[in-house]
Amino acid sequence: MPVSIFNIYLTEQETLSFYSARKNRIKVAAENGQTLSLPWEVFKPYVTKNGISGRFAVYFNSDGKFMRLQQL
Repeated sequence: MPVSIFNIYLTEQETLSFYSARKNRIKVAAENGQTLSLPWEVFKPYVTKNGISGRFAVYFNSDGKFMRLQQL
């Protein structure tokens, strides 16, 4: 299963822009140089009062479709 690793840091204010529906995708740069555009919904379980921060792995199926996001 293909995987991409990335770090993300979104402040509380940046995170609020997703809740207000001004944005619906988050773009991140993976460690392998790949740019990923992920739906906001997959990050919701990782939101804290300070925003979103951490190191994540995103898993794809053999067709390149999103399967799951995991905080490392």
